[in-house]
Amino acid sequence: MPRILFFYCFLLVSLLIACNPGDSCEDIRCQNGGNCVGGKCECAPGFAGPLCETNEKCKTITCLNGGTCEKGNCFCPDGWEGKTCQARSTQVWTGKYSAKDSCKKAGRTFYDLSIEQSETDVLAIWINNFHGWRDLKGAMDSVAVTAKGITATIENQILLGANGKKLIVSGEGTLVQGEGVSLELKTAIQVDALKDSCWCTFTKTGEL
Repeated sequence: MPRILFFYCFLLVSLLIACNPGDSCEDIRCQNGGNCVGGKCECAPGFAGPLCETNEKCKTITCLNGGTCEKGNCFCPDGWEGKTCQARSTQVWTGKYSAKDSCKKAGRTFYDLSIEQSETDVLAIWINNFHGWRDLKGAMDSVAVTAKGITATIENQILLGANGKKLIVSGEGTLVQGEGVSLELKTAIQVDALKDSCWCTFTKTGEL
């Protein structure tokens, strides 16, 4: 009799423990707005996984050129932009421009130039016919520019021209977008021994 009574008591205690396991969500941390119910995460729309850690919005999105998807949006590396990082950021710079250089010593110079993208560097553009400069063969010469966002930087460069002339240029500036597109540069220019400082304004007149 005592053994039978002990068996029933043990069975009753086991049933009580099984029916009341305690807080099954105590050690579960659901992410991204999910809620724990009965030891499992119930996820907010757009999320999945044991802890709602997976953003399903990125399942159908492919970010290009090194971009990464977060919460359904592509985050692009420097030099790329667009919904899927498909476009080069320097595209807005390219085109035909009318130029005006206002220099302290040389005065004002007016000319036309063009800006094109580098084929090898996504952050680089070329300014063709900068300062109206011609190379040793009399053709338009180009200045390399690093374009990041709306900022342009010209590292110190030396261009050789006809009749042994030499142009040394460096500077920095900003792309301005409003009713049109223009580039404003503050440059240090040296033609042979003559050093000068110029404020250059390039106004976009058309596409290439």
